[in-house]
Amino acid sequence: METNVWNEAAAGWKIWWPIIDKAGKPVSLKLAELCKLKPGDKVLDLATGPGEPALTAAQIVGEKGFVLGVDASSQMLAFAKNRTQSLNLKNIEFKECNLQTYHYESDPIDAVLCRWGLMFIQDLRPFLTHIRSILKKGGMAAFAVWSTPEKVPMMSLGMEEIQKKYGKIERPPGSPDPGKLADPLILKEALHESGFVKIQWEKMLVEYEWDSAEAFTQFRYDISPPFRTIFSGKPEEMKKEILNTLTEAARSHARQDGKLVLQNETLCFSAAH
Repeated sequence: METNVWNEAAAGWKIWWPIIDKAGKPVSLKLAELCKLKPGDKVLDLATGPGEPALTAAQIVGEKGFVLGVDASSQMLAFAKNRTQSLNLKNIEFKECNLQTYHYESDPIDAVLCRWGLMFIQDLRPFLTHIRSILKKGGMAAFAVWSTPEKVPMMSLGMEEIQKKYGKIERPPGSPDPGKLADPLILKEALHESGFVKIQWEKMLVEYEWDSAEAFTQFRYDISPPFRTIFSGKPEEMKKEILNTLTEAARSHARQDGKLVLQNETLCFSAAH
């Protein structure tokens, strides 16, 4: 996936961070729990974006531990570094790199985490094989991926109405697909074939809340490169109509006070070296 789409989205993530962080924090804590993180552990966070779950992990492993967060987006990492400074954490670093070709070159580590980034890795098995190789014997990896579209309304809400009006909207070739690992068997088999053992997974609900349907539409447009790909090559008037259609669909799901609250299913995996 093109790095620049996430650089372009970074400004939106900063604007909407309170909503994103409130919804995503429980997932960061769940991944840390699945890896049994403890003080002194050494951790790698893949596709850390604005620094999660890296910053959550850094607070758990403490001063004697260490966390490295890696991501392809320089703008996302700049945001992560600002958050690190505000939290006054000294046990965390960030590195810009292409995850597809990233190779960790240091002592074996205790845990690898990845929250909603693994779906964007193209060659999954060789990537996971490398991740396993950098773990200590008995070390743990934990990943969160999104479930099927109908169970993730944050991403799928309004798409049926949009397609009824404008026909099936195809994403450009190679564009990101958040639902790529929605079938748990795909990741389970990839982990097994990469040499991981003690593979387990569980469902978890992630709740997002917006003050209005209009706020939801703006949020979706601002933070989601996969959503923005549907506007590629479309005339400006059609873009506005699509966004209005999304707002109307969201309004039909809003509460009486106008707020929109959506429960989204994520799958949390854990596996051991």
